[in-house]
Amino acid sequence: TSPLDLIRSWGSSKESLVSVALFLVCLALDRIHPHTKPQLNSYSYFTLFVTLESLWLLLMQCQADVVLISATLVLRLSGALDNDRDAWGGFSNSVVLSVAVLGIVSAGVHHTGVIDFIFMR
Repeated sequence: TSPLDLIRSWGSSKESLVSVALFLVCLALDRIHPHTKPQLNSYSYFTLFVTLESLWLLLMQCQADVVLISATLVLRLSGALDNDRDAWGGFSNSVVLSVAVLGIVSAGVHHTGVIDFIFMR
């Protein structure tokens, strides 16, 4: 499922009910308990909504890279993440870069047909 297909079918599918329900639950939590938890604010509940929506999209087997980068971008543009270091700092970690390079190499090996050639002997 591509993100564009998801957007096109958003208004006419049962999956859209999950998104609306998640949003309403987070909005209700923000409005019902505004003073009982001073450490929680509207950004906290918005972050909760984005996280749950991202998990839902991953369960619906949308592309993980698109979902996760989009979620980070939404949180950054909304102001829930204060600076770029918080938002994008994890991508500068050497482990993350190693996994990304490994994914690129494995996709290249898969598309060239080397694996099929080696194991079909």
